Amino acid sequence: MVNGVIKRLWGNKSGKPVYLIRLENKGGAYVELSSYGAGIVSVVVPDKNGKPGNVVLGFSNLEAYLQDTCYIGVTIGPFANRIANGAFELHGKKYVFEKNDGGHLNHSGNLGMHAAVFDFSTDDAAVTFSLSLQDGEDGFPGNRELSVRYSWNDEQELMIAYQLRTDQALPISITNHAYFNLGGEHNSIMDHRLKVASSAYLELNKAHLPSGKILSDKQMLFNDAFIRDKPGDKSQGIIGLNTFFLLDALPQDQPVARLEEEQSGRTMEVYTDYPGMLLYTGEFLQSRFVGHGGKSYKAFDGLCLECQYFPDSPNQPSFPSAIFSAERPYNHFIKLKFGLRSY
Repeated sequence: MVNGVIKRLWGNKSGKPVYLIRLENKGGAYVELSSYGAGIVSVVVPDKNGKPGNVVLGFSNLEAYLQDTCYIGVTIGPFANRIANGAFELHGKKYVFEKNDGGHLNHSGNLGMHAAVFDFSTDDAAVTFSLSLQDGEDGFPGNRELSVRYSWNDEQELMIAYQLRTDQALPISITNHAYFNLGGEHNSIMDHRLKVASSAYLELNKAHLPSGKILSDKQMLFNDAFIRDKPGDKSQGIIGLNTFFLLDALPQDQPVARLEEEQSGRTMEVYTDYPGMLLYTGEFLQSRFVGHGGKSYKAFDGLCLECQYFPDSPNQPSFPSAIFSAERPYNHFIKLKFGLRSY
């Protein structure tokens, strides 16, 4: 049982009101969510000394999110990550999109879900964001109804459940793009330890697109290692880490990843039914909003653990199918459990 839900008007985009919603548990830990992008604004949980702190990057005002180009905290879809050459073919029809990332489509482009104002409803423990999309409205086929439900409990578990119904087939891969820093904002994430339940990853080129090959070099896997000890693929000109892991098939009550930070003692476990997860260490992170209450971020201030389908899967027939339809509705979840290390 949570203490309750608090919502307040936060501003507007194109004349549509945007709300900030807080879910708080009995211990005083809370999350803040925005109807703009159905995004995570803050997750405030205690450290080993009981001091509360925010463990995701975010802004204190809507204007900063409207200016942001790094997808901080928002819902990504209809298709997260990249689609090569901004195009795919489905059932004999070719779909062509804007090329917003070096000749390719990334995170569904400027018309993606991250930039939409969602409707929402609340109950005692959760908020459900909803969005209706017409056929072709964002370049993707199908009349669609999406819901993104967040719930928060006394065990400091943030559950995110995605449901999408469509009347036409289309590629779907929806995720959240929170940047995590368990030590607190403006501390480097290089001293975080990470464990991922994976024995393989995709070979990605300099444009972060998959070649189709699956690799298993142990140096790039995270069985329990510091971020700083894993070098980027410098042969491809990549400084940070942008690694797509093939997740082991685990029972849903077992975490696919565990992140921890020694100084604060905080931990975060990730649970999901998605087949893969992208680790992105934020090497291209930049946000220089300096308005009232604004913040600025730089490279490696936060890292992303994006549970999703494989990048460019509409063009990679050997990858798990990310094509959903009226006969195959979309239902997936991500759960983030925050806690403390055992010393």
